[in-house]
Amino acid sequence: MNVVGYVKKPGLHTVSPNSNALEALFEAAGVSKNGSVRSIKIIRNDQVVEEFDLYSYLVQGKSIPFITNNDFIVVPAQGKLVRLTGEVRRPMTYELKDDETLEDLLAFAGGMNYDSRSSDIRLKRVVGDKIKFTSIDLENDKASSIALQANDAIQIDSKKKET
Repeated sequence: MNVVGYVKKPGLHTVSPNSNALEALFEAAGVSKNGSVRSIKIIRNDQVVEEFDLYSYLVQGKSIPFITNNDFIVVPAQGKLVRLTGEVRRPMTYELKDDETLEDLLAFAGGMNYDSRSSDIRLKRVVGDKIKFTSIDLENDKASSIALQANDAIQIDSKKKET
């Protein structure tokens, strides 16, 4: 089994028959800091036979594809990163695909906490050489309509916090 790209220990690795791609990534010491967890490819006979997303496994419980002898697992560079902080269940930096929105980001984070203030979510975005701040009101705006860009930062405050 060959595991290449943005992994900690790229190269040829031995895995047992009937292993899945996650086990092969484990043998390669995991995805590196700059590697994508969203679009990992399995290549067999010079053809991409499957592309999988570890978020689907971690968040939705979808299965990890099985691999066969002589497959290549290719981990590309990570895509756009968006930071989510404040009153959500899993605040952290998330890797998003190009078509994913604030709604997807909140789903990955397990949703907002019960005391989150959805009427004043702050979006910090770098535009050229300036930083732009935007307020988002989810009571009036649909999260699915809010596109996010690389390096955006979202802050969701508690209802208790006054600004």
